[in-house]
Amino acid sequence: MTHDDSHGVPPSPRARREADDGRDATNRLRPTAQRLLRDRWPALTGELRTALTAEREPALARQVDELVVVQPCGCGDGFCQSFYTAPRPNGPWGPGHRNVELDPPWRGLLILDVVGDRIVYVEVLNRPPLT
Repeated sequence: MTHDDSHGVPPSPRARREADDGRDATNRLRPTAQRLLRDRWPALTGELRTALTAEREPALARQVDELVVVQPCGCGDGFCQSFYTAPRPNGPWGPGHRNVELDPPWRGLLILDVVGDRIVYVEVLNRPPLT
């Protein structure tokens, strides 16, 4: 077990989780942890691309490999694994916003928030842990 050199005590479970998933104490991804969706969760990347293709959303499907995970939803619900792919707005998304509901290969929901033609939020609900 690693110890915190400055205090001589083992890190808390939350600190260990943060080290593993790149989140800070406010549940936001640290800037250095922001990375491509395909590197973070390759299985979800493929599922999302396949679902967008099936939904006849080729322009959105082409974005999937370049999506950056900016920060998790942060709602704290155990069934939610949603995340932002653009900075979180300080209110509604605004003009040009639409939702794209997809048919995921699991029992649950996969809904995208799209502004203009850009995926800005991926809602992942009731899915086994992301891979």
